[in-house]
Amino acid sequence: MNRHSHPVVLIPLMFLLGSLVEAGEPSFRRDVRPILSNHCFACHGPDQAHRKADLRLDVEGAVDFDDLLERINSSDPDTVMPPPDMNKPLSGVQRETLARWIDGGATYQQHWSFAAVQDHPLPEVSLEGWRDQPIDRFVLSELESHGLSPSQ
Repeated sequence: MNRHSHPVVLIPLMFLLGSLVEAGEPSFRRDVRPILSNHCFACHGPDQAHRKADLRLDVEGAVDFDDLLERINSSDPDTVMPPPDMNKPLSGVQRETLARWIDGGATYQQHWSFAAVQDHPLPEVSLEGWRDQPIDRFVLSELESHGLSPSQ
């Protein structure tokens, strides 16, 4: 394997490892924003021309979360959100994710592209010198945290 083929191997590996991480408190960026974006932002997002009920779900501090939970869990077609005519009902898992996020404090996070880049210390790994790039230590650390090791 030559040095330039690593990204092709690492990308699927990173997705696999990411799926092994246990679900903790939902992350706004990873778990909540995609739900809101797909099911809610058309009517309650940044586009003022299409916004309904003068409600924004894309900015912090503009939501009555008790009302939101009541609306997403309603079985009444006149109150449930998203409305049935949108043909984008929330799944039980999505409703649970939103409820857990709200119970955890409903913390909003800015989009990753606006966040300042931060340095992270290289993790300790058992196979020092396995590869020579810093990213390799992060991948190896994640492998080791799951009791795995790289193949030869």
